[in-house]
Amino acid sequence: MMLYARTRGLFTALATLIGTALAAWWFAEWLIDTPRFGASARVPVIAMAPLLAAAAIVGSLHSCSSEIEETAARWIWLYRAGHLAIATAIYAVVLGATVTIDHAAFGTYAMVRNILGFTGMAALVSILIGARLAWLPVMIYGTTTYLVAPRELHSGLTAAWAWPIQQGSEPAAWWAAMSLFATGISAGSWLGPAQGLHRDR
Repeated sequence: MMLYARTRGLFTALATLIGTALAAWWFAEWLIDTPRFGASARVPVIAMAPLLAAAAIVGSLHSCSSEIEETAARWIWLYRAGHLAIATAIYAVVLGATVTIDHAAFGTYAMVRNILGFTGMAALVSILIGARLAWLPVMIYGTTTYLVAPRELHSGLTAAWAWPIQQGSEPAAWWAAMSLFATGISAGSWLGPAQGLHRDR
């Protein structure tokens, strides 16, 4: 277990958590205190902070010594699953606490949902391009959704593909995010992120 921890970028993930939490809290407070902005003004916070969280969580899966791991632990996928689950839970609790006003709109619920969805997406992508680059397609999807998705409230299919900018109480957005999380964590834990021309098993 200690060998696994030493070969990962866990300290970088912790530093990212602290920085992201402080930035999210400051921006959320500023947007709330600005009269011309409504509740939807927190959308950039609940969309962008989880992107950074997912990049840090999945990025910390990258191993500097995959050969050592292969000889040290037979069931490395269990460590990866625990790693992803615990890191995601910590980020969800800490970042969720930065937007506690109006939980059901663009507050805690939306923040937690987006952390789950983006982390699952990044874990899934890491299978193909590695943990260090997994943030790139996720960032492209998140920013594109933020820029082009309609701002009016929607449900069903629109809410499903534009889940990062939906209110925290939207069921379709939760279904989409949770599906990505379950699929990404399962596949990412079992297969592991790509490491050059081979996988980290």
